[in-house]
Amino acid sequence: MEPNETVHSLKGIRSHLESKDAFLIGFDLQKDVETLNAAYNDAAGVTMRFNRNVLVRINRELGGT
Repeated sequence: MEPNETVHSLKGIRSHLESKDAFLIGFDLQKDVETLNAAYNDAAGVTMRFNRNVLVRINRELGGT
């Protein structure tokens, strides 16, 4: 993401957080962009399905919204 896109995205996330909410974000500064894109945007959609399943389980089992 470009810096202005990052700021816009983070502000959007922040607008949905409440005072007692927590938000965790991680950055991988070791791998090149191509490696990261291949890992997180795989053509088969494996990573997308995995991440979606994590969110569904958080919502169902931990009362997330």
